[in-house]
Amino acid sequence: MLTDAARMRRVSILLILLLAASPAWSGAWLRDKGASFASTAVTAFKEPDYGYDYKGSFYAEYGLREKLTLGLDVEEHRDIYGHALVFARLPVAEFEKAGRFAAEIAIGAHHRQMRAWALYKATLSYGKGFQTGWGNGWIAIDAALEFRTHDAVYRKLDLTAGLSSPRLINPLLQIETAYQSDIIGTQILNVSDITDFKPFNELTNEDAVAWCKAAMGEEQVAQIEATIAAAIEDQVNPSSVTLIIGE
Repeated sequence: MLTDAARMRRVSILLILLLAASPAWSGAWLRDKGASFASTAVTAFKEPDYGYDYKGSFYAEYGLREKLTLGLDVEEHRDIYGHALVFARLPVAEFEKAGRFAAEIAIGAHHRQMRAWALYKATLSYGKGFQTGWGNGWIAIDAALEFRTHDAVYRKLDLTAGLSSPRLINPLLQIETAYQSDIIGTQILNVSDITDFKPFNELTNEDAVAWCKAAMGEEQVAQIEATIAAAIEDQVNPSSVTLIIGE
């Protein structure tokens, strides 16, 4: 098993028209005791190398207590990979007109085809309501750390802003970013002709690295090492991403 210190950035912008009058606030806001909310969605998007794709999702919240909201978050990408999480949200601080903070802890599983592994997520959210000429508005910022066993650690920062009013259609703008610092993969070794067998308790890291490099070949090893060097350089001198909406 190899660890490739390659990094992945994902930035997406979604403009959604909510076909519901009730507010879909989450993040820093908790549900009233006994109140619930549920939504389901199908999203189409374009992959850089594979054309158009789609994903389905289901999200639900329930106010178990005045200061405790429980929920379920499920997402599936064309039956190839996805995740399911149960979460608990607790208030952290309330600043009245200046906004509020809440923390969320989640546990569940993620899968790729028929294989599944544990998934853990911690989120700190900030939210603030405001008044506009078109109705009540709100903004939410969510910073999350997501640990996927057998995969990688994801750092996410999302911004959501929307309006909540009695009208049938309310706009919602969402900007999602994700940073993946590690990619964990596997390398298959040819064991049909073993000439130098070593018991597991005598196996060293140097042995495993040498076997994997021999199986991958010099070209692939050079590519991985170049990616690692680029990732280290990006950590030392981070680049910035500028998002421009409109002209």
